[in-house]
Amino acid sequence: METFSTVAIANHTTNQALDAIIWLGKRLSKSITIEQLTHSLGLESEHLTDWQLRECADFIQLKSKVNFLTLTELEQIPLPALIEIEGIWWVFTNITQQIIEVINPCSEKTLTFPHHNNPNSPIKFKVLLVAEKKLTAKKIKFGLDWFSPSVLRQNKQLRDIFILASVVQIFALIHPILFQHLIDKVLVGRSLNSLHVLAFAVVSLAIAEPIYSFIRNKIFNHTSGQINAELSGRLYRHLLGLPLDYFKQRQTGQIIARVREMAQIRQFLTGSTLMLFIDLFFVTLFITVLFNYSALLASIVVGSLVIYFIFWLLIGPIIRKRVEKEYEAQAENTTFLTESITGIETIKTTATENRFLQRWQKILSHQLQKSFQVQKKQCDSQSNHYTGQ
Repeated sequence: METFSTVAIANHTTNQALDAIIWLGKRLSKSITIEQLTHSLGLESEHLTDWQLRECADFIQLKSKVNFLTLTELEQIPLPALIEIEGIWWVFTNITQQIIEVINPCSEKTLTFPHHNNPNSPIKFKVLLVAEKKLTAKKIKFGLDWFSPSVLRQNKQLRDIFILASVVQIFALIHPILFQHLIDKVLVGRSLNSLHVLAFAVVSLAIAEPIYSFIRNKIFNHTSGQINAELSGRLYRHLLGLPLDYFKQRQTGQIIARVREMAQIRQFLTGSTLMLFIDLFFVTLFITVLFNYSALLASIVVGSLVIYFIFWLLIGPIIRKRVEKEYEAQAENTTFLTESITGIETIKTTATENRFLQRWQKILSHQLQKSFQVQKKQCDSQSNHYTGQ
């Protein structure tokens, strides 16, 4: 058993984070090397941050959580776990009244670290708790949770976008108020001083609003590009990480069709969805302002919104099912087209062009039929919307 003062840190890493997570992975039957982790995750430095360390754990199918724990809490955590002491990650094994026992993941030797025997000490240690992932049908099911880490990682840019979007929405709220004062005080009261003030305010808004909109759109487009790039990289990495049996059991065109659907989801998430939260907040603000003007008109607006909401609750599941069938038809279309182009030599050799043409027309007809059903239902819902107006 050695002490920390006699231990030399491995030369190939700066904080032993990779060595520690790989050591844990091997103990949990997750065989992987440092080279595989750095290559798969694109790590440029082996001095890992807490987020990168959790990404490494997630890559080898381990759940992880970073906590700051006191000496008393360290006695209660489940093992195995990692602990950071003096900027270096170690494998935590035990704690006694005088020492903390860890394992050096490079040399696999047990080390000791003395501590003050004071359960009420405010000193806390950074600990990475890990556990094996137990996949259930609910976790395997694909959903928005797969996209959320990539979106939330751009939290600073999203914050700036929301602030700028809020300013633009406030400008939109101020415009009608200014024109109201223009009519009430200038046209009716014939006040030239008010005219000068309101004219200055209108000109200022006319200059400021395009500037803020330009900055918001520029940051929004840049952030959307970053999210798209990360999601595309994650998708491709996930695709390459699938077992060979997955590709043997599915046609190439079917896989390509699913990837194309993912592109549509990425476009949806990085498009108007990011502005939806701002719009929902300002809808309530606009309705509040409208209530100050006329409770009757505001009640009519709110009532119509409730009717539209109930209508979409009823019609939404029907459209969703038809859209899913349309996507399935498009996937079948893409699958057949890809397989036909891939095996064009066989088709020409066996002189079966007419048979494949008839099958293509049948598949295309099925796709167009499903697409027409979706468009018809959407037109019906829009006609009901205009009728309500």
